Amino acid sequence: MKDEIDPYLKGTKLYGDDFSEAEIKAWYESEKQGYHDIYEKDYVRPPYGYHLFNNQFGFDLLPVKRLHHTLGFGAGNGDELQAVINKCDQITILDPTDSYVSKKVGSTSISYARPQTNGKLMFNNNTFDLICCFSALHHVPNVSFVLKEFYRCLTPGGHLILREPVISMGNWRKPRKGLTRNERGIPIRLFDEAISRTGFKVINRKHVLFSLLPRLAKLLKVKDPYNHSFFISADRLLCHLTKWNKNYHATSSLQKIRPVAMAYVLEKAL
Repeated sequence: MKDEIDPYLKGTKLYGDDFSEAEIKAWYESEKQGYHDIYEKDYVRPPYGYHLFNNQFGFDLLPVKRLHHTLGFGAGNGDELQAVINKCDQITILDPTDSYVSKKVGSTSISYARPQTNGKLMFNNNTFDLICCFSALHHVPNVSFVLKEFYRCLTPGGHLILREPVISMGNWRKPRKGLTRNERGIPIRLFDEAISRTGFKVINRKHVLFSLLPRLAKLLKVKDPYNHSFFISADRLLCHLTKWNKNYHATSSLQKIRPVAMAYVLEKAL
């Protein structure tokens, strides 16, 4: 078993990316309600904590233009799309649970769709001007395939905003507090390679979410640090200084002092 799991813990293979159809289906059923059951089934969902962060590493880097149709992949009630609601004609949210359903984000109507277990998006080619995926892709087994689906469904010149963990998030063979059964980060090298193979042009690529920043914010009694300019600037600096530390599965305290995620803005070729 150790020899089998080693390439995944070392980040040379992505766990789940080569699963069979039956394995993908089992994964999907396990994850479908997982996040909601861990974090939010017993209380009202708190305000979204990454608006300013998403603007600086995503929305602010897009061309200024009217958007016809935006897809929120795993976007729940649509809070995370706040930056584009006033310049978007239509929003579709792809989410496996009904727990977050909203009829509108601001004045923009929302339609919902359920993901298919094989990762295939049930949309025509060239449907969306913009796809947003904030910390949802790492819940998917066949990441490379879904990236190709994002590309297919984008209009030429359309954009994909991604933010995903790029560390192992612990050993997923065992229960982990605060995490769903299967979620794991996407190793940076494999992430970059999958993006390149798919054909995306990289508009922006940044190491983000310094591992110790939430502890500092808690010490200073600051809620939602990624909605504060000071903490986002501090995160930029600390991630830049520690981005050399690319151990996927940390086995020491030093290896845990690092950025834990990547933020991308990608463009489909014209």
